[in-house]
Parts: sequence; C-alpha cells; structure tokens
Amino acid sequence: MPSDMSDNLFSKTNRDIARTYWIIVGVVIGSLTALNIIDRILVRSRLKAAANNSPHPTRVKNKIGQIWATATAVLREAALPSVHSFTNKNTLLAMFTPLPLGRSVVVFIYMAMVAIMLSINVYTSGYWYYEKIAYRAAWVSVTQIPFVLLISGRLSLFTLLTNIPGERINWLHRWVGRVILVSVLVHMALFWRGWDLSDFLQTELEIMPMVRYGFGGFGVLGWIMFTSIAPVRWYTYELFYLNHLASVGALLWCLYMHVPKSAIYNVWLGIAFVAFDRFLRAALFLYSNIHSSSTLTTKSSYSLHFGHTAEIDILDRKENLTRVVIKDVKMKWRAGQHIYLSIPSLRPFESHPFSISNTYEALPALGEEYKELGNAAATHNGSRDLHLLISSRAGFSKQLHRKCGPADNAPVVLKAFIEGPYGSPPAWNTFETVVLIATSTGVTFTLPILEEIASNPACVRRIHFHWTVRHVSDLKLLTKRLARLGNKARGKGVDVFINIAVTCGTMKTAKDGKFVVGSDDGDSFGASGSVASKGSEYLLLKTVEKDGTVDEITPVNGEPVATCCAAAAVP
Repeated sequence: MPSDMSDNLFSKTNRDIARTYWIIVGVVIGSLTALNIIDRILVRSRLKAAANNSPHPTRVKNKIGQIWATATAVLREAALPSVHSFTNKNTLLAMFTPLPLGRSVVVFIYMAMVAIMLSINVYTSGYWYYEKIAYRAAWVSVTQIPFVLLISGRLSLFTLLTNIPGERINWLHRWVGRVILVSVLVHMALFWRGWDLSDFLQTELEIMPMVRYGFGGFGVLGWIMFTSIAPVRWYTYELFYLNHLASVGALLWCLYMHVPKSAIYNVWLGIAFVAFDRFLRAALFLYSNIHSSSTLTTKSSYSLHFGHTAEIDILDRKENLTRVVIKDVKMKWRAGQHIYLSIPSLRPFESHPFSISNTYEALPALGEEYKELGNAAATHNGSRDLHLLISSRAGFSKQLHRKCGPADNAPVVLKAFIEGPYGSPPAWNTFETVVLIATSTGVTFTLPILEEIASNPACVRRIHFHWTVRHVSDLKLLTKRLARLGNKARGKGVDVFINIAVTCGTMKTAKDGKFVVGSDDGDSFGASGSVASKGSEYLLLKTVEKDGTVDEITPVNGEPVATCCAAAAVP
C-alpha cells in the first residue's frame, strides 16, 4: 500500500494547487463544451435558413452573430501559421518540426501554468527546502496523470463533451506527457539532492519501498517517452501501441505503490477515465459486429452473427489500390469518418484506421458504378455495405493487397471486424462554398464529402473539387462517380468545378480530332485513337458538359502543360 509519509507534510498548499489545476481544466473543458453546443445551434440555424430558401443561409443577421463569426475567423487564421522546414516524416528531423502557432500557444500556456504551480508559495531556504520543492513537484506531477489519460481515448469523456476526436487532440496528449516527465525529474532530482546532502540516500533505498517504486515509475515514464518519439511510432506502430498500453499499466501500478494516500485518488481517477473509454469502445465494437439474420440481406433462419464478411479485390495494381467491401453493416456513418478494421486471419491482434470511401445514403449508385469497372467488383444487392479503398504501403495494407489474386479474379472473402465510426466531421452542407483538395487515394476522403453534399446541398452554392493523380488509369476508377455527383449537385442548383491534374502521362490530339490522354505504359483515357508517346508532363483536365450533363473528363487543350498547375476553377 502507499505510504502516509507526506500526508501531513506540506500537504495543504499542495492540495490547494492540485484543486486549482482541476478547476482550470474544468473551466477549459466546460468552455469547449459550450462552444460545441453553440456550433450545433448555428448549424441548425443555417439548415433552417436553407430550408426556407434564404439566398444566403450562412450570413449572420445580428451584431452578436457578426462578432462571433469575426472572432472565429480571426482566431482560426491566427492559429494556422507554422514552420515546415522539417516536415518530411522519413527523416529524424521531422520530430523537431514546430507545432502550428495556435497549438504552440496552447502548449506554452500549459507549461507556464505548470511552472507557476511548481514555484508559487515555495520557501527558498530552510532545513526542508529540497523536500518542500520535491513534494510540490510530486503533487504537480501526479495531478496531471488523470488529465493526460482523459485526452488519450477515442471515446473519452473529453471527446463526448467537446466533440473533439482523439486523433485531433493527440498532440496535446504527447506534450502533457513531456511536461509530466520534466516535473517528475524535478521531483526525483531534488529528493536525491536532499538525501545526498544528508548522507541518507542508501538508507532511503533500503528502508522505504515507496522510493524504489518511485525510481521504477520514473524509469517506466522515461521508457514511454522514448518509445513514443516519432521515428519509433512510424517504424512499427503496432509494437508501439502494445508497448504503450503495457507501459501505462506498469506506470499506474508504480504510482499506486509510491504516492501517499492523500494523492491516491489521482491514480484511481486516471484508471476510471481509461475504463470509461474502453467500456464505450467495447460496447461500440459489440454493437458494430453482432447482428442477427434479420439484419442481413440473405434471409436465413434466425441466428446471431459475429463479425462481417469482407470482399477484397484489387482495383489498380499500378497504384496498389485495394478495395474492401464490408457486407451488411448496420451502423450509420457520415462522410469524413473512419473505422478501425481488423482481419484476424491476416493479423489477429491488430486493427487499423481507414477512411470510409462511400456515404451511407448513396449505396445503390456506388454499387452499380463499381460493377461497370470491368473487374471483380462487389455488386449492390440492397445491402448496406461499407467501402474502403486502401493504398498498399507496408504492413497490414501490403499483406491485404498480396492476399488478392489477379485483378480479374473473384474477390477474396474473409471475416472482418470493425470498430467505429470515429471522427467528428463538420456539417459539410452548412457552408456556401466548399473546396475539396486531394492527391492520389486521398480522394477516398473527399469524394464521399462531395457525395454527401450532392445528396443534400442545403447551404452549399459552389463546390471546387481538385484532384491530383499520377497515372491516367487512376481516372477510370472514379470518373463515372465524379460525373454522376457533378450532375446531381448541378441539378440542385450548385455550381460544381472539377479540376484534375495527371502528373505522369502525355496528351495529344487523335486522328478523329478527340483528345487522348496517355500514360507511360500505353494506357489511355478520354478518347479513342493513338496513344501519345511516353513522357512525364503535367496535364490539366476539366469536366465537359454536353446537353446539360457531364459525361466525360477531357484535357483543357491539346498540348501538355509544362508545369504542375494549381488550376483555377474551370466550369
């Protein structure tokens, strides 16, 4: 059990400081919760104005609204500036890339608050000088433990209140952990110094088990920090994640055995925050993966099913693009959300996040478009299927790609488990102008957004869709879907501008006068005729309307564009 040694030693001031810390944290979380509520009210107000056919549903109509909108815009712009000198994540220098200005200010304020907590009302002399500051550092350190665990979960109480998902606050989780390491180092160093001056260090280690647990906790915390640096996370994230969970458990045990009874509530509070997140995630996992035969499209005798059938095939071998279709999903999702996918037959103890590439409302049309691709695509039969387009890079995604046969073979069928959906995307249809920018397979994130807006534009009046791809073959996969969505949105009064840049291909005019877009391997798109010679010029393409519809994507002109174009909007 933890020692009572410091329960009555300098504890009143330290408890007051710990209480003040949580008051500040509570005020911040409460403010973010209030902002979340206000944002929801504004969304409803905009949608109501759009339903009433307001020409400008997003325009504020009173002074308070104008002040709020101006303050939001100014703060958002001020928070964005950042230094990009070390952003290549393949180098060790990437870990030294400064945070954007807004996040840097938050970290600076937090560190200043902790520094004040360490130094306020601390005696600068006397017999107990080192121990007074050491105990203060101990209280400051252990008080932060619940907070760093609170902001670490996917379904934490923080996320539920503020609507800020865990992946967007993870940067703060890492920085709070670093601040804790520094305050623990101060705690340990000052005690060490005091005991060394009193020639009492060896005795402390021999007669005080809590001291040994303290050193053990510091070692575990240092190990957590070392294994959490960016290069380690990038090299093997799965191993990092398992190590992180085990190390946090060991740290909490060391703290339980080290801290006095008056501070043990911090350990239990941290455990409660983790348990809350894990309980909700387990409930979501079971809800997403347990379903009865009545929810399936194949009406068999009533039975419960655990997991989902996943049909996996290859869309594009050149781009190593794999499609995974999760069959009969009963949950709903929104454009911009992601799930965690687990396939035990490939990797039993791993789950990986992937963006959902279709919207819940547009399943039938998507199934028909995949059917037209000519390879073994899963067809839509009235089921609620969830689609993932995964770029094969390394690890799980590479193994998933290798599991498939040739592109013209039937899909590989495996059992899969999903967790989610996660993410808190904004209401995409509450803005008058929406700009969507993607490169390569990043279009699997932006295309569902376009699809969701096309289904219910509400406030949206203009959409600019920019997509940069390397090869012409990439266009085949999603062109029909893009054309359909452009027509659908235009039919509802939305101006749609689609710009596509092909960075590895050539273009020339064919014999019949049509444009031909060619690639280095002889593939072509957009027209019949001879394929242009090999090359690596940048091409700019646009949608072409015929009789009010957009049925193809063709080059803007017959000559290769010499440099990559950040193209202006082309109707």
